[in-house]
Amino acid sequence: MIPVLTGATIARVSDYHDAITIWTATTRHAPAQARAWTHLGAAYVAANRPAEALAPLDRALGLNPTDHTARRNRALALLALGRADEAAVIFAALPAREPSEAAEYFALGNAFARDGKYPEAVAAYTRTVTLDPAHVAARANLGNSFLVLGRAREAIAAYEVALRLNPDARGLLENLAIAREMAASRH
Repeated sequence: MIPVLTGATIARVSDYHDAITIWTATTRHAPAQARAWTHLGAAYVAANRPAEALAPLDRALGLNPTDHTARRNRALALLALGRADEAAVIFAALPAREPSEAAEYFALGNAFARDGKYPEAVAAYTRTVTLDPAHVAARANLGNSFLVLGRAREAIAAYEVALRLNPDARGLLENLAIAREMAASRH
């Protein structure tokens, strides 16, 4: 009997070779379960298939509008699709819950900076360093954004903290020198 059950289990497990397959099957069997739709959307996000993530995440939110994980994964999918403004609206409404979420705000800041939206980048990088005070790259990018906005004193402060965290960062030294020159020229 055990060999038969083991064989059946192996056959069943081979059908569920990845998270997308597992959660797709789960949503078929339990379509009213918001959590299953959330996991399916998250699996698509994790598989770098953000466009496919939106429908299950929207379904999850239709079933449970307060699902933090579904909203967070929806924002990540939108960010991956280059829709930073839409992602920012969702991120702004989410409570900052844990330091691991700092990476999401860092990615949002990078998307805003890439689009030339430096005030928004400053807000995202600020939230990143609030969640993860030792995030050197976020502090450096915060300094860069302040510098582009002509806010040299704030750029200096961001670069100095980043350098305290990583004294060997050559690029930070160069950026700090530029910020100091900019601040001196304004006086």
